[in-house]
Amino acid sequence: MRKISSKAGSVLVAIALFAAVLTQPSHYTCLYLPSPYDLGLAMPSSNHASFSWDSNEQGASYKVWYYREGDNYTSTERTTSNLYIDYTNLPAGTYTFYFVTICGGGTSQSIVYDDIIVT
Repeated sequence: MRKISSKAGSVLVAIALFAAVLTQPSHYTCLYLPSPYDLGLAMPSSNHASFSWDSNEQGASYKVWYYREGDNYTSTERTTSNLYIDYTNLPAGTYTFYFVTICGGGTSQSIVYDDIIVT
C-alpha cells in the first residue's frame, strides 16, 4: 500500500468536500450568505407594519424580530421563507426591526430598520 503525504491527503479531502457541495441540490447549498437587501416598508399605520425584501439565496429563510422602545419589549423571532412579512396588532410606539438570512446552517449579519413609528 502506498502512503499518501499529509499535504496530498488534505488536497484529496478538499476535492471530495468541494465535489459534495457541487452535487447537492441548489436549494440545500448557500455559497455565500448575504443579508436581505432592498428592504421596503409599507407605511406603518393602524398598528400594522409590512416589509418586503430581495435575496439572491435560493432555499433561504429569514428571521425577523423587533424591539419596541418605551417598554423595552423584544418580540419572539419569526421565521419565513417568503420575501415579505406582516406584523399586525402592534401597540403604538417606536420600533426597531431586525432581518437576517438563514441558509445552510449559517446566519447573515442583521439588517436593522429603526425608528419606525406605529400609530
